[in-house]
Amino acid sequence: MFKISASYGVVCGLFLLLLFYASSLVDVDPFVNIIHFFFDSILIAIFLSIASIDFKRKADDRIFHFWQGMTIGFGVYLTATLFFIFGLSLIIYFNDDIVINYQINATNYLNDRKSIYIEEFGQTGYQEQIKAIQRTTAFDLLKTMTTKKLITGFLITPVIAIILRKKPK
Repeated sequence: MFKISASYGVVCGLFLLLLFYASSLVDVDPFVNIIHFFFDSILIAIFLSIASIDFKRKADDRIFHFWQGMTIGFGVYLTATLFFIFGLSLIIYFNDDIVINYQINATNYLNDRKSIYIEEFGQTGYQEQIKAIQRTTAFDLLKTMTTKKLITGFLITPVIAIILRKKPK
């Protein structure tokens, strides 16, 4: 079970890194753009499903319990997240502009929705958010991406485990 989870997790992490890099190449900020998060979620779901199906195919009598799906899913999304964060750390280390680009893109995104944001949170809330964006560090970006990946995996894993489970007769 661990071998399957780890191998699919590494491949998933590699694909997440490739998606991150490709997004950067086409001027889509992966830290700000919700579309990037959507594609991350799809990739994680695909690899969780493939790993679970692979394990189910190799299991005795093709019985697949919910706990097995949860264990495999946890292994896949944890390994993928760790692999992704390690790669992202290297990218940030060798590219100083990532944090600056994030600050610019996040400020532009917030300014584009300024009236909505001020209506919801007030002028002081808007100013505090601008200041928070300017104080963002590389560690903050890594922490945010880690949280997004872990929460995505945590929410998708039970769904896949329920769909694919097969109890003995």
